[in-house]
Amino acid sequence: MNTPDNGLQRVLAAPQDDLETVWKRLLSAIESAKIPVFSIIDHKQNAVEAGLDMAGARVITFGNPAVGTALMLEAPEAALDLPLRILAVETPQGICLLWNDPAWIASRHGIVKNADVAQKIQKLMERLTREAAHHQAEAGNQ
Repeated sequence: MNTPDNGLQRVLAAPQDDLETVWKRLLSAIESAKIPVFSIIDHKQNAVEAGLDMAGARVITFGNPAVGTALMLEAPEAALDLPLRILAVETPQGICLLWNDPAWIASRHGIVKNADVAQKIQKLMERLTREAAHHQAEAGNQ
């Protein structure tokens, strides 16, 4: 998988799908995987409450502490990038799902012993976003 230097991975949802549709599929995929959700932030709603407007943008933070803790034990500063998060945002091209590549996170924090954990997490992120975007092929930069 080709990861830009900034570590962002992205997948574009089917053109006919709106934010609410993609968001519901993402929540369903995370729930089906039995992964704890820690928070949901609706940036558009927050903007509206501040008297501003912006495109729809929601972030979900989630993760399995039994998995992510291994990364933080090796490099405590990895907690800056954990728990996992996915951004669903309205763009001119359609709904885009974005996340930090766990292998990039591992590299950023010098994680070596648990690099395999980061790779497993990446496969999970790909599966979740592929399900939410209704893609059958591997998620990647689209």
